[in-house]
Order: sequence, then structure tokens, then C-alpha cells
Amino acid sequence: MTSFFKRNLSIYFKDKGAVFYSLMGTLMIFLLYVLFLGNLWSGIYESDVVNADQLIDSWVMAGILAVVSATSSAGILGIMVNDRSTDVFKDFIASPIKKGQLTGGYILSVTLVGLIMSFIALILSEIYIVVSGGKLLSLPRLLAIIMLLIIVSFSNTSFMIFFASFFKSHNAFTSAAGILGSCIGFIAGAYIPIGMFPPAFRYVLEILPIFQGSALLRQVMMGDLLESATATLTGAEKAELFSNLGITVQIGDFTFSNLISFIIIGVACVTFFSIGTYNLSRKKS
Repeated sequence: MTSFFKRNLSIYFKDKGAVFYSLMGTLMIFLLYVLFLGNLWSGIYESDVVNADQLIDSWVMAGILAVVSATSSAGILGIMVNDRSTDVFKDFIASPIKKGQLTGGYILSVTLVGLIMSFIALILSEIYIVVSGGKLLSLPRLLAIIMLLIIVSFSNTSFMIFFASFFKSHNAFTSAAGILGSCIGFIAGAYIPIGMFPPAFRYVLEILPIFQGSALLRQVMMGDLLESATATLTGAEKAELFSNLGITVQIGDFTFSNLISFIIIGVACVTFFSIGTYNLSRKKS
């Protein structure tokens, strides 16, 4: 399984085009923010909070961290789908390697790529924030972000494995993954604040694990700024701002605790991972 795992990573990272396009969804969010959305969101909130530009910088970087493991894993999952569509998988089955080990090799490589890209995105996010005039995360918050990235990455890659397990055609998967990658930014509330969506649609998005993960990341990423930035706001105004920005998850009068968010992410991770691996193991090649 180790050799097969290394083989998948080697194929993925040798194809620079695949790596680039698998990050396209994340790059789109970043470029849209830097070129267009940054000044817009900062202008909207500058009358309510202090240092709105720095606060929004941290807000959008947290959104990017929430989605990068999902968008980047599409490229390496394409290797798995391609192996099955071109009958390469049959050659592996004919070898002494067990089918479960092959499936495990795919899963490990996808998970590792998601984690690697998440940590690279974290480094680049911190560089951008500092260059823009902000401050580096404190060590406790940095460690908390790293732990959250591991959890969010496992959740996102589990969903992507589940998603890819239904495809037999590489072209069909590539097209569907491109559409999904664009939608994921909206699902995580990375393009526009969740408070700008219609209530019914907003409530649907808020219960999804990727949005729960983005909210947890925002709480830590923005934590050092939130207290000082919202010092002039009342408690009710803060609650409304945090809800609209997706820092806290609130449906009606019910506010999700962090424990509930972790439970939702954990249940989704186990469910998607189990169904995905079952589909991969049972499908005939």
C-alpha cells in the first residue's frame, strides 16, 4: 500500500497543471477578494467596527482555509477515477496487492494532499495578512488553527472521496469537480457573508459541515481582532454581526455551540468516508 500511495502522490505532483487547476477554486476566492471584494466588504463594515480591513482580511483567509482541502483534493481524486476508467485498476487487481490496500492507497494520498495544501494556504494567508498591515497569529491560536485544519481537512476529503466514488468517467468527474469547486466557496460563506443569503437558503448552508468548519476557523483566526474591533457595539449588535459574517452559526434563535459543530463535522466525516470507501471497494473494474 505504501508504494501505491507514493505512486499516486508522484503522479499528482509531477503534473503541475493538475496541481494548479485543483487549486483554482481557492485562487478564485483570493483574487476576487484582493481585486474586488476586499474594499467592498471593508467599506460596508467600516462604520460598525474598528480596523474593518484587517478584520475582513482574517475573515476571508479563514474562508479560504476552510475550502482549500476540498478543492485541492479533486486533482488527485482524478487519478483514481482515471485509473478506473482506463482499466489501469485491472492491472493492479491482477497484482499481489489486495483491493483494500489499493483503496487505502488512494484514500491516504487524497488525505495527505488536502493537509499539505491546507498548511501551505495557512502560511500564505499569514504572509498576506502581515503584508497588509495585520499581525501574525499568536502561538496558541496558531496551534488551534492547525488542529482545526486537520479536522476540517479530514471532513472535506471524506466528502470528496464520497463524491468521486460515484464516477466512472474521468471527463465527467473533472467537469463535476470544477462546478463543485466553484460552489464550495459559496457553501463556506467565503465569497459573500452568509447574512446576505435569503434566510431559507442560509439555514440550509449553515448546517453543512464545511460551513461549520469555516465558522470554527473564523472564530480562531479573527479572535485577536474581534474584541477590539467590536468594542463600540452592544451585545445584540455583536451577535448580529457575528451571525451575518458566519463567525457563529445561528438558525433563528438557536445558536450552535462549538461542541455541536464538532459533532456535525465528525458525523459527516464518518458517514462520507464509510460510504465512499464502500463504493470504491465494491465496484468492479
